[in-house]
Amino acid sequence: MCLSSCLPLRFRYWCADVCLYPFLRYIVRYRKKVVRKNLRNAYPEADEAWLKSTEKNFYHFFADLLVEIPYFRCMSEQETFERIEVVNWEEVDRMAQQYGGCMLMTSHYGNWEWLTILGNHSVLPNKRFFNVYRRLSNAYFDKLMATIRSAHGSINVEKQMLLRHMVVARKEGAPVFYGMVADQSPSRQNIHYWTEFLNQPTAVLTGTEVLAKKFGYPVFYMDNQFVKRGYYRCELILLSEHPQQEKMHAITEAYARRLENTINRAPAFWLWSHNRWKHKP
Repeated sequence: MCLSSCLPLRFRYWCADVCLYPFLRYIVRYRKKVVRKNLRNAYPEADEAWLKSTEKNFYHFFADLLVEIPYFRCMSEQETFERIEVVNWEEVDRMAQQYGGCMLMTSHYGNWEWLTILGNHSVLPNKRFFNVYRRLSNAYFDKLMATIRSAHGSINVEKQMLLRHMVVARKEGAPVFYGMVADQSPSRQNIHYWTEFLNQPTAVLTGTEVLAKKFGYPVFYMDNQFVKRGYYRCELILLSEHPQQEKMHAITEAYARRLENTINRAPAFWLWSHNRWKHKP
């Protein structure tokens, strides 16, 4: 795996174009029914030509994503800075220093795995960047993804251990950043809020907002944008500086609206293969 991880991106993209893309789309037809259903429901007024073009572009990008993620282990810090432009991190640092930490809400848009390098942009001493993740059922892939995500200094925290971890980290006093992939579908028993998202009722995770209110950490939205193959731009947008003063679900709703704008700007780069709307109100 280490050898394959260090293959140059140019060769990887060739493999994605020639082998992986046709394999995913035409041979195994990876979650094709889910992709088509999600696109049609999200864009009910789109014509068939646009839907097919977006589907095709999604599978091309998904193939690229699968070859980009393991390459992350062999990227130098300088290359991460070149491939991922980060905008407005100074404000994140300022608020983390003032309040002790920040919550960073991202999504399955663009290459979200590469965003684990964001903590390297911080100039605060003793800062720590944590990736909050849900354990994978396959032990091998769970260990592999944990290795990739921590390749550039970030720390993995399993979702079930997050609250306990945050209490301990708060007592230690170092500035902390928590990266939360917040567009997942909550389990039926954990649905606490519904909103209209991409033209359909959608259950939204509220955990980030609840924790931000508990610890008083400002909340930022990570607007991840595809620039060109292998290059991304992530703008940090403040959702709330004082979460404890916000009405319940206001931060969650603000996140949903920001994410919707991100997706509508360039739909092909969101994870349409995820069964996002498996629950109905």
